[in-house]
Amino acid sequence: MSITLKTHSNPYYRVIRQLDGASYLLRIHWTILTSKWYLDIKGLSNSVDIKGIALLPGKDLLAPFGYGGQLGELWVIDNSSGTENPNYEDMGTRWTLEYTPK
Repeated sequence: MSITLKTHSNPYYRVIRQLDGASYLLRIHWTILTSKWYLDIKGLSNSVDIKGIALLPGKDLLAPFGYGGQLGELWVIDNSSGTENPNYEDMGTRWTLEYTPK
């Protein structure tokens, strides 16, 4: 069962979340130069430290980083039928982050 991680159309914000029994600081930010959302994940109770994950649909965002033993899967989900990538205004409404525990 997946967990929706609340997101906002705010250019920079941080939130602490419990995922798979560990605490993480999630920093979500919009970068005007690339017109993309990015995510940094810092483990507060473990060694996870991932910076610069582009929030793009179609793949498990955490798979390339090798934290499979500590983290599950993270996907950007399109809640409509569009084809473009997440833009500034639609994060948190049309586009959501879904975490599937390990």
